[in-house]
Amino acid sequence: DGIMNDDAQLEVKEDGSRVLTFQTMYLTALAVLQPRWACFPYESWVLQPTAPNRAMLSVQLPGEMLVKFEIGSGLCRVIEPSDEALKPLRSQWLPAMQLLQTLKHHGLNLIPCDDDAVKVSEALASTVKDRSLEESACLGISVLAPAYAMTHSPANVGLSKDEIVVRVATSLDYQAPPIRRESDKWRSLLFRDHELRYCTMLDASAEKATHGKEGMILDNEGTNHAPPTVGLETRCFPLSIIKDRADEATVARCEESSPSFT
Repeated sequence: DGIMNDDAQLEVKEDGSRVLTFQTMYLTALAVLQPRWACFPYESWVLQPTAPNRAMLSVQLPGEMLVKFEIGSGLCRVIEPSDEALKPLRSQWLPAMQLLQTLKHHGLNLIPCDDDAVKVSEALASTVKDRSLEESACLGISVLAPAYAMTHSPANVGLSKDEIVVRVATSLDYQAPPIRRESDKWRSLLFRDHELRYCTMLDASAEKATHGKEGMILDNEGTNHAPPTVGLETRCFPLSIIKDRADEATVARCEESSPSFT
């Protein structure tokens, strides 16, 4: 405190580079610091298939910053933001975790840990998802990536740590524009650990769900959208759910995709 004067200015040049200008009476080493949780919580995210074994992941961060990743077979790269400092990463394909660690070095920490939640919001800290269930959900939806667009569900914040909802929509046309958030094509895929662990596709009416209570998934009118667990004992993997609802072309694209992509 007191090292930098109040007249500091940040200039963004045409090439995307930034220059911070300030005056100081101290000759010393300087650093620009920010909380490691500055990018959390994500405001939204969308994953859209764009070609065989290729997809685009868009993550909206606080402060109107959009980060885009192109994902391929085992490797990915940054598309946005267009900052000059990230120029090498936009042309370099890296394993996912290596890319995220490199972004962290550049000031974009997109790797949350449970301890960060309480720093962002005490309400968020109380609904941090169960790690094991989270891993199951990530593994499950990755297999759907070749044929389905996916996005966050606003209901997640109000549900318990043992309930995860992801919205999915069939997306076989690589040239089609991204599916709009308010489209009726989206369906909610529920991963749940209640009496037993299972996943299931919720009815369209469940899009109105906002919170959970005592094993129920409720909307603002108090309607319970939680499915009965009878018959779900073997439904632990989303592809088994999709096979009951999708056509052969959709299922085949999921099954024939490169394992290194999914």
